Amino acid sequence: MRTVFLVPRRKDNGPRDALWAYCRARWETYFPDIPIYEGHHTEGPFNRSAAINLAAKAAGDWDLGIVIDSDVLLAVSQVRAAIERAQTTGKVTWAHRRWRGIREDMSVRLAADQRDLGPEPSRDELDLWVERTNPISWSCCIVIPRPIWDDLGGFDERFLGWGFEDMAFQSIVVGLYGHERVEGDVIHLWHPRSEERIVKGEGRITASPEYVTNARLGRRYMVAVRRDHGLTDRHTPTDAAEMERDIANLKLDDAKYNAAAQRHGLPDWSDWWPTLEELREGAKAHKAGPEPTVTLILRTGGEPETWRERSEYLRRSIASLAEHVTGPIVQRVVYSDWGPEFRVELDAIATPHGFYVVGPERHVGYVASAQQLWRYIKGRAKGEYVFAVEDDFLYERDVDLAPMIEALQADPGLRQIALLRAAFYERERAAGILGWPSDEFTPKDITNGHGRLEHRLFWTMNPSLFHRSVTSHDWPARESSERVFGDLLLRDPSAKFAFWGDGQPWISHIGAVRAGSAY
Repeated sequence: MRTVFLVPRRKDNGPRDALWAYCRARWETYFPDIPIYEGHHTEGPFNRSAAINLAAKAAGDWDLGIVIDSDVLLAVSQVRAAIERAQTTGKVTWAHRRWRGIREDMSVRLAADQRDLGPEPSRDELDLWVERTNPISWSCCIVIPRPIWDDLGGFDERFLGWGFEDMAFQSIVVGLYGHERVEGDVIHLWHPRSEERIVKGEGRITASPEYVTNARLGRRYMVAVRRDHGLTDRHTPTDAAEMERDIANLKLDDAKYNAAAQRHGLPDWSDWWPTLEELREGAKAHKAGPEPTVTLILRTGGEPETWRERSEYLRRSIASLAEHVTGPIVQRVVYSDWGPEFRVELDAIATPHGFYVVGPERHVGYVASAQQLWRYIKGRAKGEYVFAVEDDFLYERDVDLAPMIEALQADPGLRQIALLRAAFYERERAAGILGWPSDEFTPKDITNGHGRLEHRLFWTMNPSLFHRSVTSHDWPARESSERVFGDLLLRDPSAKFAFWGDGQPWISHIGAVRAGSAY
């Protein structure tokens, strides 16, 4: 039975990263048999649900997923007991009951000193550091069997920004699937609070649009579990009268939030009180969302005297590309640095394969055309992702861009996934990968020929997929621009590149006559 840790994350280059470095080291020390997968949500207000779902996708095939926050510690015995309970019962199992918050000074000190509290932290010692205790927690460390995860569809990604996604998950699990709980504490380390809860300078009920939506959506889950299933989030029995008071209070709060919703131009949900099943299906439909899109750009160019040879490469390459590369492609562009002299012939080559030709009005050379290409992608690319290729490659196998997109979505540090080409130059024929030592590449998720080989060596203009946002970094105006651009991205210590697959080539290079020399 394959068990994995799933961690929702967003880098802050500050206290949250420091806490996670400390906590991760502890999880790796005491659970060396359980791999950790991080899901990063990077755009807009933090979406914890989306980050958890990304981590689950990145983990691949698993049987038990343990959702852990990046700022918590638990006794090893509690987590092991929760795993065993989930295996035995097939139910979602919380690995703790009480939530205990460590004060700021001790949280900072623990992370800075990397202090090992041992597998079973001393409760007497922790009592000296705790500044706040909640009698029950529905977040932090949850063991989820795969059948329930798949039926549920993961966490509800309609919760954007801080709050209430944990109570939604609690409500739907308790109401539709049943749950288990291991007694014990979860230790939460201090960090600065999220600023997404309210509009600065205004009161709670004039909260941000995201918080208002979260609060109202969360209340629909909380009402449904009480109204339809007679269950609550308490750890003590609740009689019918108290249940009715709960529902009345939740709806009263919702009416207050409705006034704020109207000020923000949000939908009026006053009469929308769905069942848990309806909420589950709505979350699945939202999660499916629009399909990611790809702009396919084939870059061509060279000195005029090379046109005869290189145009033949282009004819062969574009035909091979059209035959073998598939995915959610919404735009096919030939980006030409040939100037106007060969435009009619270029159109004749491109049009039969669904491409149209753009590019500089005159031949400008590799570096200048790459700079203009980058500006074109930023301003004119229709796809969220870009599959950029050159005009002298043949595609020896079918390439599906969809799983490559999923890999990029799951790991924001991954800036580019390239297709590995067969060795062409003499220096590349040595052992390793294109002349580089094999140990410079880290296999990731390699199964049945899929997966990738990650590295921090170079950016390549060989056929590759990347997110359009990569072009927010300007292309360097100098020779060796490919290498310089890669070095620029690698200033971020989390940045990395990859070759798609298990190390077998996808493409072959046919460009014996070079397009130029100043790359």
